[in-house]
Amino acid sequence: MISLSSGNSRNNPLPFTSMNCLSFLRDQGRKADFFLQDNQLHPLCLYANELLKWSAKMNLVAQGDLQSLLADHFLDSLCLYSFVVDSCSSLLDVGTGAGFPGLVLGAVCPDVQITLVEPRAKRVSFLRHVIRTLKLSNIKIIPERLQQGMDIGYFDGITSRAFAELAIFLPLVEPYLAENGWVFCLKGPKGEQEFIKFTQENLQSVLQLRQKVKAAYPFGDHGRCVMIFSKEVLNSGNRLVKKVEIAVND
Repeated sequence: MISLSSGNSRNNPLPFTSMNCLSFLRDQGRKADFFLQDNQLHPLCLYANELLKWSAKMNLVAQGDLQSLLADHFLDSLCLYSFVVDSCSSLLDVGTGAGFPGLVLGAVCPDVQITLVEPRAKRVSFLRHVIRTLKLSNIKIIPERLQQGMDIGYFDGITSRAFAELAIFLPLVEPYLAENGWVFCLKGPKGEQEFIKFTQENLQSVLQLRQKVKAAYPFGDHGRCVMIFSKEVLNSGNRLVKKVEIAVND
């Protein structure tokens, strides 16, 4: 269980200061069992500040207070931190928008090579600005839509936060997943329905659900979870066998 909670409420918003941002991310991260150091969190506060400034001019994220921004976007992205830092040297984030979750993860995982896929020009401009501002050398951008047959290589991890439902997303990214790689899908209450639809419409898919981790967030239960998929592989007898046996956590 990933648990994020706060003594503050949306009716008592924090003003944006570096100290408030750092304190909120540090405290909530510890409650969620991702223990990040201040030198990892500080770039996220710079990122959040730039996001607030740019969002005043263009529609990057929904308007809200500092707590909403940090909880709904930054902490939500950080739910993938332990999975990515433990199992990935490269990560593909499809439809990253304003950088969630890929840019957040790239900022706190400097040893992971991150590729962000985002076709919308204004968002690409923002992403490039943040990458320059934070001096991140491990992140690159593909400024177009992901399609089948692109020459972008293979990735240990692939993720998306709000790109498409599973029946569309998983077949699209499967060709770009390394043989021992993982697909991390951040999903809301409709995740179960999406998974059923995916299994019904993609009977030949080699991607299998390995784990589902529920997540509780500040200011109420959003029904969020991380759904983790990996490939089946052929053994010497050409019989499909599961690579990893992980019980699905309900």
